[in-house]
Amino acid sequence: PGPNAQILITALDDQITDTLEPVNARNMFDAGTTRIYLFVEFRGMQQGVQWRRALYKDGRLIEQNAYLWGLETRGQSYFFFGNDGGFDAGRYDVHLFIGDSDIPISTVSFSIRPEDTADQD
Repeated sequence: PGPNAQILITALDDQITDTLEPVNARNMFDAGTTRIYLFVEFRGMQQGVQWRRALYKDGRLIEQNAYLWGLETRGQSYFFFGNDGGFDAGRYDVHLFIGDSDIPISTVSFSIRPEDTADQD
């Protein structure tokens, strides 16, 4: 990757509009949520550069995927983590990496409320 390559997480949501934007961006979700969308802005990216996304729950790595960049060099997009059975209650951290670096380029945290508190606000 080039020295100015960036991917910045700008919002999280469990829904997405027809124009590919968050419906109600937030960092707290109800028990049973099956998909968390990551909305990102990027610049300085190059076709074919490796990037990774990792999902941690309560500090433990639970999912990691590596891809080759296939989008433009600059713009906005979204990605998601999914769990068909619904995410378990707890704190989650998302880390994005570019190239083979183990230092995240962008991070964000979110929480899933326990089921018995999902209706309380």
